[in-house]
Amino acid sequence: MQKLWRQRWPTIIAGLLLTTAGLRAQTLDEIRDQIRQDLDPGTFASLVAGFVSIDLFPQVSSGTFKVENDDPRAPDSRIDTFKFPFQWNPKVGNLPGELYLGGGFGYLKETDSVILDLPVNGNIVSSQIDSISTAYNAMGTVGWTFDLGGGFGIRPVAGLAYSRVENEGRYDAVGNIIWKPLLDGIVLNWKLQAYTISAGASLLYRQSFDWGRMEGDLNYMHTWTKVFDATDISQEGEVQNDFLAARLDFVYRTGEKIWENPLDFRIRTGLFQILTPNVDPLGFKTLAEVGLGAELDLSDSGLPLSRIGFMGSFFAGQRTQGWSLGITFEL
Repeated sequence: MQKLWRQRWPTIIAGLLLTTAGLRAQTLDEIRDQIRQDLDPGTFASLVAGFVSIDLFPQVSSGTFKVENDDPRAPDSRIDTFKFPFQWNPKVGNLPGELYLGGGFGYLKETDSVILDLPVNGNIVSSQIDSISTAYNAMGTVGWTFDLGGGFGIRPVAGLAYSRVENEGRYDAVGNIIWKPLLDGIVLNWKLQAYTISAGASLLYRQSFDWGRMEGDLNYMHTWTKVFDATDISQEGEVQNDFLAARLDFVYRTGEKIWENPLDFRIRTGLFQILTPNVDPLGFKTLAEVGLGAELDLSDSGLPLSRIGFMGSFFAGQRTQGWSLGITFEL
């Protein structure tokens, strides 16, 4: 059969039904070995790459996303993210351009469900399996920003991320008997560690107007993810992916002040795209964002922050919708 990889867990687990259907005469160990063979080594690395991209790309806000399940009998999938991003542009002598340091810490939880139908003695026995994956990410990036004139700039960047992902599988009474012995430690109930090396570039746009300013960036990133420590040897693989993220913000001056700090109003638009063909670890390849927020300009306050604000956003993609509320800041 075609190898199962780079897809959402419901797709992978449902496909295992085809694997086991013709193996009733084999031993448990032989069936588990067959499952290992049908999982491409890039399966788990691709999942990590998806977690890292959505969790730590600065163009994508923290939030809650719901992905429509392929099986209407099963609950929709859910992704919850929280991240603490930062960026810093320190001065480095009289060199042309500007040093960029960025990164952050992120938490992501993905809950998937699948219902499997197994023919037993002429009857169909259904079983629901829930998969809860929790990822902890840390990422650092370094780049150099060059001024192209006319408000445009370009920034080549390179980064390194560390991820720890833990999966919890939950079975109903039927699943405990049929599926738990087959899947545990391979597809469900596992832990892994991975690192991701990234390289890319951002096209930047910053322009001031009488009403405020416009801020935009278009970011391309190529990543190489490798799982180096996992519960099962079949989970240790590597994968390369390409991502595109864009954001365009309009910041309007209100003329008001809070504690002597200017108050601005921000409108945000954004887009996230997985460019690699046949890769769908999160349930969507495209995610659009529209948001509104208010922020204070703290550049003259003497505080270590230059801006702090509150932002709310709505997300939409293929079979996907979501929202976020959070605090943003700039050093």
